[in-house]
Amino acid sequence: MNQKGVLYICATPIGNKADLTHRAKLILEQVSVILAEDTRVTGQLLAHYNIHTPMMRMDQHTEKHRMDWVVTQLHQGHSLALVSDAGTPSVCDPGAGLVAHVRQNGGCVVPIPGASALVTLQSVAPIDVPYIWIGWVPRRPSDWHRWLTVASRMQLAIAAFESPNRLRKRLLELAESFPHSRVILGKELTKSYEQIWDGSVETVLSEIGGAPKGEWVMIVEPTVTPQWNNQLAELATIGLTRSQFLAVATQMGVPKNVAYVYVTQHLCEGVFND
Repeated sequence: MNQKGVLYICATPIGNKADLTHRAKLILEQVSVILAEDTRVTGQLLAHYNIHTPMMRMDQHTEKHRMDWVVTQLHQGHSLALVSDAGTPSVCDPGAGLVAHVRQNGGCVVPIPGASALVTLQSVAPIDVPYIWIGWVPRRPSDWHRWLTVASRMQLAIAAFESPNRLRKRLLELAESFPHSRVILGKELTKSYEQIWDGSVETVLSEIGGAPKGEWVMIVEPTVTPQWNNQLAELATIGLTRSQFLAVATQMGVPKNVAYVYVTQHLCEGVFND
């Protein structure tokens, strides 16, 4: 009876190809097939290390359709490696569904750790409070504000990835609702042109310019007391309906998303007259 194969979850460099670990290189050389998020990107890494292992595309579009094939290969004794374009698969990248499916079907999954954008950034800009990792910043401003509110109340930091086309908008929202918050930003980490900022959100906004590009990771420490909390708490005591509350808050200059989040957080407390 053949010994079952292993699915290796291999971290790859986040920018600098020299950061591939020796162990990961050995695994990529020895497995039967490399399951790659993008075979073109992984192909460049393999060429750099003179690795000739066959590849198969495994991204969010193909993962579901190839899960059973992967399980069959493992049961037949073939070991496979799963890689993403950069960093660790299944951590904000495709792969979580495959890992769960393999384990549910009795397969062996082994992590091969490597470079991490978050750990890399934190190593050069330490924070003194616990932090929560949320993956990618939510697309909806109200969801982003909820995370910031939770972190502010619990005196936590938030760590996340953000795309360049939304980064400035998210920082502006932070500055509006939680002014003077500390922001640590890393751009293109481990590459020769990496950049790191550490300062107030207002300072960071002034330094990154109007059209950020590249790969970004950030750590945010929201100010402990949002600037609008006292005004909204006082307004909530006079018996307004929700719609009246939102209208008056807007007239006071409170951002709409801030007022809306305040309403949703206090609905069960009976402070609104509807």
